[in-house]
Amino acid sequence: MRISNKIERRLSALFSDDRRFGYDGIKRFFSILLDTAGMFAEWERIVIQQQVAGKNAHDARLVASMKVHSITNILTFNSVDFSRYPDITIIEPQKLSPLQK
Repeated sequence: MRISNKIERRLSALFSDDRRFGYDGIKRFFSILLDTAGMFAEWERIVIQQQVAGKNAHDARLVASMKVHSITNILTFNSVDFSRYPDITIIEPQKLSPLQK
Protein backbone atom coordinates (compact mmCIF):
# COMPACT_ATOMS: atom_id res chain seq x y z
CA MET A 1 0.00 0.00 0.00
CA ARG A 2 1.41 3.40 -0.94
CA ILE A 3 1.53 6.30 1.48
CA SER A 4 0.05 9.50 0.07
CA ASN A 5 2.33 12.50 -0.38
CA LYS A 6 0.49 14.47 2.30
CA ILE A 7 0.86 11.69 4.87
CA GLU A 8 4.44 11.06 3.77
CA ARG A 9 5.38 14.67 4.49
CA ARG A 10 3.79 14.52 7.93
CA LEU A 11 5.44 11.19 8.78
CA SER A 12 8.81 12.39 7.54
CA ALA A 13 8.58 15.32 9.92
CA LEU A 14 8.02 12.91 12.80
CA PHE A 15 11.29 11.10 12.29
CA SER A 16 14.14 13.23 10.97
CA ASP A 17 15.35 15.20 7.99
CA ASP A 18 16.99 12.02 6.72
CA ARG A 19 14.24 10.50 4.55
CA ARG A 20 15.82 7.06 4.60
CA PHE A 21 15.65 7.01 8.41
CA GLY A 22 12.03 8.13 8.22
CA TYR A 23 11.05 5.24 5.94
CA ASP A 24 12.94 2.74 8.08
CA GLY A 25 11.16 4.14 11.12
CA ILE A 26 7.79 3.75 9.46
CA LYS A 27 8.54 0.12 8.60
CA ARG A 28 9.49 -0.57 12.23
CA PHE A 29 6.18 0.78 13.54
CA PHE A 30 3.71 -0.34 10.89
CA SER A 31 2.88 -3.55 9.05
CA ILE A 32 2.72 -3.33 5.28
CA LEU A 33 -0.46 -4.99 4.01
CA LEU A 34 -0.79 -6.13 0.43
CA ASP A 35 -3.75 -5.73 -1.88
CA THR A 36 -5.78 -8.91 -2.20
CA ALA A 37 -8.10 -10.27 -4.86
CA GLY A 38 -11.14 -9.55 -2.67
CA MET A 39 -10.24 -5.92 -2.19
CA PHE A 40 -11.51 -4.76 -5.59
CA ALA A 41 -14.89 -6.40 -4.99
CA GLU A 42 -15.13 -4.74 -1.57
CA TRP A 43 -14.12 -1.38 -3.07
CA GLU A 44 -16.80 -1.71 -5.76
CA ARG A 45 -19.42 -2.64 -3.14
CA ILE A 46 -18.51 0.40 -1.02
CA VAL A 47 -18.51 2.80 -3.99
CA ILE A 48 -21.98 1.64 -5.05
CA GLN A 49 -23.46 1.44 -1.55
CA GLN A 50 -22.09 4.81 -0.39
CA GLN A 51 -22.52 6.49 -3.82
CA VAL A 52 -18.87 7.54 -3.84
CA ALA A 53 -17.61 9.65 -6.72
CA GLY A 54 -14.48 11.59 -7.67
CA LYS A 55 -11.51 11.89 -5.35
CA ASN A 56 -13.46 10.28 -2.49
CA ALA A 57 -12.98 6.98 -4.33
CA HIS A 58 -9.42 6.97 -2.95
CA ASP A 59 -10.75 7.02 0.61
CA ALA A 60 -13.23 4.28 -0.32
CA ARG A 61 -10.34 2.15 -1.58
CA LEU A 62 -8.52 2.62 1.72
CA VAL A 63 -11.68 1.62 3.60
CA ALA A 64 -12.04 -1.46 1.37
CA SER A 65 -8.48 -2.47 2.19
CA MET A 66 -9.15 -1.89 5.89
CA LYS A 67 -12.24 -4.09 5.78
CA VAL A 68 -10.47 -6.90 3.91
CA HIS A 69 -7.66 -6.81 6.49
CA SER A 70 -10.08 -6.47 9.46
CA ILE A 71 -8.80 -3.02 10.45
CA THR A 72 -11.43 -0.88 12.16
CA ASN A 73 -9.52 2.25 13.27
CA ILE A 74 -8.05 5.00 11.12
CA LEU A 75 -5.80 7.84 12.29
CA THR A 76 -6.54 10.80 10.04
CA PHE A 77 -6.51 14.57 9.92
CA ASN A 78 -9.48 14.32 7.54
CA SER A 79 -12.34 12.86 9.58
CA VAL A 80 -15.08 14.36 7.41
CA ASP A 81 -14.30 12.14 4.41
CA PHE A 82 -14.40 8.97 6.53
CA SER A 83 -17.53 9.81 8.54
CA ARG A 84 -19.75 8.09 5.93
CA TYR A 85 -18.30 4.67 6.89
CA PRO A 86 -20.08 3.49 10.08
CA ASP A 87 -17.81 0.48 10.60
CA ILE A 88 -14.69 2.65 10.76
CA THR A 89 -13.57 4.32 14.00
CA ILE A 90 -11.96 7.67 13.28
CA ILE A 91 -9.09 8.85 15.46
CA GLU A 92 -8.00 12.45 14.98
CA PRO A 93 -4.40 13.19 16.07
CA GLN A 94 -5.26 16.74 17.13
CA LYS A 95 -7.82 15.36 19.63
CA LEU A 96 -5.45 12.92 21.34
CA SER A 97 -4.31 13.84 24.83
CA PRO A 98 -0.54 14.25 25.37
CA LEU A 99 -0.40 10.84 27.06
CA GLN A 100 -1.99 9.17 24.03
CA LYS A 101 0.40 10.77 21.52
